[in-house]
Amino acid sequence: MVQVKIPYGKKQLPISFDDAVDVTVRDISKTTPVDSNAAEIRRALLNPIGTARIAEFAKGKKTAAIAISDFSRPTFDREILPQLLDELNVGGIADPNICIIIGGGLHARMKPGEVHEKVGPAIRKRVRVVQHDADRDLVSVGVSRFGNEIQINSTMVQADVKIATGDIVPHPYAGFSGGGKAVMPGLAGRNTVMKNHLMVKAELNIGQMSNNPVREEIDEAARLLHLDFIVNTIQNADGDLVRVVAGDPLEAHRAGATVCASIYSVPVKEKPDLIVASAFPYDRDFYYCSKPLENTGSIVKDGSTVILVSPCRGGIGSKDLEYFLSKPSPETILESIKQNPKRNLVTAIVAYQVACLRSRANIIAHTEGLKPSTLRMIGLKSSTNLQKTIDETVAERGAGAKILVLPHGSTTMPVLNSQQSDS
Repeated sequence: MVQVKIPYGKKQLPISFDDAVDVTVRDISKTTPVDSNAAEIRRALLNPIGTARIAEFAKGKKTAAIAISDFSRPTFDREILPQLLDELNVGGIADPNICIIIGGGLHARMKPGEVHEKVGPAIRKRVRVVQHDADRDLVSVGVSRFGNEIQINSTMVQADVKIATGDIVPHPYAGFSGGGKAVMPGLAGRNTVMKNHLMVKAELNIGQMSNNPVREEIDEAARLLHLDFIVNTIQNADGDLVRVVAGDPLEAHRAGATVCASIYSVPVKEKPDLIVASAFPYDRDFYYCSKPLENTGSIVKDGSTVILVSPCRGGIGSKDLEYFLSKPSPETILESIKQNPKRNLVTAIVAYQVACLRSRANIIAHTEGLKPSTLRMIGLKSSTNLQKTIDETVAERGAGAKILVLPHGSTTMPVLNSQQSDS
């Protein structure tokens, strides 16, 4: 008997497979965390990649802006920001002339309590903290080679020193998170974000950096903005800090992506008949817990089954996401985007990727946050007993079926052997 525990919110659900079943478990590498978060952050700031340290290039400058992500991303900003402010102070920029901008792209604005939790009380006493608005106070920094006008938050554009933080994990259509993503889509205007996201193609693979127009334009936006410096973290499966990279927005990010890939990528010999994937820790609502569906697109076999495991207590998470998910096909979702420009396009892209997968595979959700009727509306089936659902699926597939279990499907980067040279 093969026994596996798969995360479900704060719980671990036990599942088992008969010894005769061909089951493979692929999880993130068990990477040892650093001894001291503060020391690792300090090491990165004092040894930046591809540029001078902040205290040096800040000399003679008057103002600074720091872009951080919103509450949707698990980051170490509360530990990074004090050291960043100290570096700027050493360079001669005083706290009253520093602004922290929370960049949520097209996400909903954070509540005051969430902002307080994100940065901590000490930081709020030291510097001004504001939230980006994708529809106001924007400045054009140029036009990308793809013809997209890059509009960015005016406070960031006007700052003498521009810094961004972030966390690097595999991303289904930007290759990896982090780097310039803090400013585009993080601090970009609505139209800029929409046009960038419309370059998403179904054939893009998680972790793909080359031949990827979405990532290429993100990096170009950072250059047009003249983003000076990034501080990006890499975490292990438990959310512990394992590495910090800092410095040039492109060079430091690529170095961090290499480290990230060594932790999160898992080899897959062939496309399985059944994938069981947990959304942990991105299980707030369907907007987030759909990540395993996006991440596994390149390894899903036509006609196979994917079982998504997540409590998803926040429901679908967005009226716009529900609207787009209710459309019958990827093509009708793309058409709906054109007809509904004021709806949240980011949710449309999530819906598009889910629709691409459900057009090829049978998707079953083991969740308590979405009713069976809601799942049917968005083209998914419901499971109330995970083990029973697995047993029935294995029986349907018959002898020789290939099973893949991804305990951390939201962040795992499955790579087919044939893709190794493509990503």
